[in-house]
Amino acid sequence: MKKLLFSLVFFFISGTAIASEWGCQVVLCLSNPGGPTQFKECVEPIEKLWEALAKGKPFPTCEEGGVSMSKIGYEPYEACPTDFYLTNITTHEEYKDHGRVVRTAVCRHRTQTIKVACDWDDKGGINRVCEVPYDIPARLRDKPNYIDISYNGGSFRTWFKMGK
Repeated sequence: MKKLLFSLVFFFISGTAIASEWGCQVVLCLSNPGGPTQFKECVEPIEKLWEALAKGKPFPTCEEGGVSMSKIGYEPYEACPTDFYLTNITTHEEYKDHGRVVRTAVCRHRTQTIKVACDWDDKGGINRVCEVPYDIPARLRDKPNYIDISYNGGSFRTWFKMGK
């Protein structure tokens, strides 16, 4: 990846004008851990990217040095901890004058369960205890969009957030 970034930095600074220049600038800027517009040189290419994508145009390409990119991907949640998997739970809630279905993303433990009260008598006492899956809230990513970038020496995924 260092070789690719070095090539792109050299390409970006040299100002060589070819068709894929903007795409290579976008890849370099999106790959910045400090954010795609941390550096003033990236503001214009990234703003142009957001405008193009908002109009339904495709993601720009970067053909310099054998670079290829995937389509934009979207994964809103961070990876779950070891032994957990991402799933959705559906609940029904009363809301004002009607009910509504609520879907919530959780990380569910593969084997562990917890015991909870699931039935009460008229006096508020517990009649029955149930075992339910052990769930923890799924965490939203700060940067849910990604592209996979492949080049002659390997590949990597860069995460970003669409829009300003």
